[in-house]
Amino acid sequence: MENNQNMQKEARAKRSYAWLAWLGTALIVAGLVSFLIWQPRIAKTMAANYPTTKEVVYQPPADLNENALASLPEYTSPATQPALIREPATHTEADADLRTQPVEYVVQEGDTPWQIVERFYADLISKPADVFRYLYAVYNNNPFLQDNSQNLKPGQTLLLPPVPGVWYKWTRNDTVQSVSEKFSPYMWDPTVPEGFHVNPEDIINFIGNDIDPKDPKIDPGTFIMVPGGAKPLVVVSFASATSASGMKRSPFDGPGACEFNQVAFGTGSFIYPSATHFISGGYFMPGHWGVDFGSGLGSAVFAADSGVVSYAGWLNGGYGNLVVIDHGNGYSTLYEHLSSYNVRCGQMVNQGEMVGGAGSTGNSTGPHLHFEIQSGSGHIDPLSVLP
Repeated sequence: MENNQNMQKEARAKRSYAWLAWLGTALIVAGLVSFLIWQPRIAKTMAANYPTTKEVVYQPPADLNENALASLPEYTSPATQPALIREPATHTEADADLRTQPVEYVVQEGDTPWQIVERFYADLISKPADVFRYLYAVYNNNPFLQDNSQNLKPGQTLLLPPVPGVWYKWTRNDTVQSVSEKFSPYMWDPTVPEGFHVNPEDIINFIGNDIDPKDPKIDPGTFIMVPGGAKPLVVVSFASATSASGMKRSPFDGPGACEFNQVAFGTGSFIYPSATHFISGGYFMPGHWGVDFGSGLGSAVFAADSGVVSYAGWLNGGYGNLVVIDHGNGYSTLYEHLSSYNVRCGQMVNQGEMVGGAGSTGNSTGPHLHFEIQSGSGHIDPLSVLP
């Protein structure tokens, strides 16, 4: 009996909830319908009470005096707030990679060819071979350097091309094809860095040359850029030569030269010529056929291998005090910018024997030892054979 009463109460409660839900739904629907019916009337009432503003068109007065208006000072709007004002830039500098003409640079105290290359072409150098290409360009376009970094002096004016290549004065018999072959290193030197190849189209299409591709005529006397071109570098040999008397003679003419008949053979291996192994800035590269050890002034310089001194003394051309040793096996070594030397031409020396002191004589920007190794096939990077 009691269970039946409970069930009846639950049923009545459910019916009450259902009626309340239906009542809420009906009220919401009625509100939406009422809004839809009354919304247009409300909008009309608001439009009547709040009219829209009409656009005002300025009309000058009919009696405006144009002469009086012209005599008025120019109106300047006063600044109402502090502000940063950007001044117009009347001068801009183009990036190095946009240059189409050479620039001139006056050599400063302490400059080296590779420092100049890094200063003017830093944004264009992406790999080590690029440094060599621009060094070639520095030497090729400044013949007074004679392809030797030792000839670089403060006050000289260098011509620096916009890209690696040769700035060339056109002659009457030149053709685009002949000039491209003339300055293509692969024609005469298979060991040149990759990229030294000149195509005739490179000359025609270089924007700074201003050549019409449809009619590529170039007037004699015109300077043009040969992109990628290079001329052979002159490598000075310091191997001993044989004189008319059959004796050996020094490779250089100067106060330190002599003739000699002494023979001494090196071991075929080299030791460091300086107690300091630190490279002070000059590595082996075109025009700088050795390395610069950061030796202090007067610090000992040693024979890198046994041999006979083939030159000992002052030498013009930037060398300063110079010692050259002939090792009797096809190799010779050079020790440059010495503050002093304690050997004489024709003297036999042993590996490790002191031959002089490091210095800064000749074309030098500070105490160091410039050291070179040469064989019958040319210069060798000393760092490739030193221990």
